[in-house]
Amino acid sequence: MSVREDPRGEKFLAAYVVPTAGPHGDGLAASLREGLADRLPAYLVPSAVVIVDALPRTTSGKVDRRALPDPAPDSAAPRKVAPRNHAERVVCRIFQDVLGVPRVGIDDEF
Repeated sequence: MSVREDPRGEKFLAAYVVPTAGPHGDGLAASLREGLADRLPAYLVPSAVVIVDALPRTTSGKVDRRALPDPAPDSAAPRKVAPRNHAERVVCRIFQDVLGVPRVGIDDEF
């Protein structure tokens, strides 16, 4: 797992998986996220799952996190839903101020 940053500057959790056997289609990433969502708290479920052939290594044999590929834009952190009315704007602004984050959506969980 690695913390990544999207083009808007928002950070999200990405998981990198090297499959050993079985199908490696697009459904693998989705099924992994679903399985993790059943077992982990929401904040630990990666926003993106990237399937790779092998993890890049440094000369000392450790995983080279800087060489990991960026997740595809459509698999990255989900888009935030903007507030729809005055009450939602007020609540979102309060959470932004308290948490010190640039943007909060109405479907975010805290």
